[in-house]
Amino acid sequence: MIKHMNRTVISQHLPKPAWYALRTKSRCEKIVLQQLQKRGITAYLPLLSQTKKYLRKIRTTEMPVVPGYVFTFIASNQSVQALEVVHAVSFIKFEQQLAAIPESDIEILRRISGDQIQVSSEPISLEPGMEVTLRAGALAGLKGRIVARKGKQVLLVDFHYLGATLALDVDQHQLQLT
Repeated sequence: MIKHMNRTVISQHLPKPAWYALRTKSRCEKIVLQQLQKRGITAYLPLLSQTKKYLRKIRTTEMPVVPGYVFTFIASNQSVQALEVVHAVSFIKFEQQLAAIPESDIEILRRISGDQIQVSSEPISLEPGMEVTLRAGALAGLKGRIVARKGKQVLLVDFHYLGATLALDVDQHQLQLT
């Protein structure tokens, strides 16, 4: 009976699962994702379709939204099991603790990868440094900052928890100044 009570106490103190960013070797994100899923670990790799036109053909490929990272939904004590996967390098840490990523950031990545944003070459009337908000589309409400003009609208969305900056081409009619 005492053993049964100890098990109950232990189960109450197990760490809650959260999203963590697992760094991978360069261009190995899809392999790591497959291996994690084979081990029963919930993993997510946001992908965007990229269409490239060559002289004689058009090729569409899926590229990671955040290159070099796969997102895992695990308890912090399962990190060693995830790191045992081939081509997994390390987790993002803050002060020697795994840095949990809020569910809201993962939801933004899901929205980005589901929208399949295409490259646009329309000129912009907005200036670098302006804070903007998307007002239409699957990413409505997303806030960012324009960092470069380069003859088209470039909206950089800074994910503080991911340690990465994501550049998106957006039609100027979908933006409003913040």
